[in-house]
Amino acid sequence: MPALRQRKQDIPLLINFMLQNLTKKNQAVANTIAKEALDLLVDYNWPGNVRELENIVHRSAVLAQGNTILAKDLPSEINQAEYSDITASTKEKGENEAVDFHDLYNELCQISDNQDILSRVEAELIKEAIGASKGVLAKAAKILGMTTNTLKKRIEKYQIQ
Repeated sequence: MPALRQRKQDIPLLINFMLQNLTKKNQAVANTIAKEALDLLVDYNWPGNVRELENIVHRSAVLAQGNTILAKDLPSEINQAEYSDITASTKEKGENEAVDFHDLYNELCQISDNQDILSRVEAELIKEAIGASKGVLAKAAKILGMTTNTLKKRIEKYQIQ
């Protein structure tokens, strides 16, 4: 079977299939993708093939703030230009505004010492999910795609209050 980068015409079909499965399993609210985001995914080289596409679609669908995945919901490797624009606009708003996840991710990736970046990102995602669910842990766990018990363990691990 040829690599995904050689079957770009299949990407929209695969994404729609993946989104339908995620919404059927109630793992994500986003069930559509914006044309701009779809174009970015089709243009990407896909070194990780279908598994990478599936992971990115899942993560983007969970992080999307509505029922449509936008270009800003995609990871930086997919959309460097959009990513930089979001980071700049977030910083222009000032420190009193809410921090965009993409801005946080950018800051964490620039840390040069041996801090555990993934742990910090996970802790921030947990805080965001708890805030979005108004403190209801079962709902926050569902947003994050994990069980309530796993969420409680992570809250304890990261000492989130």
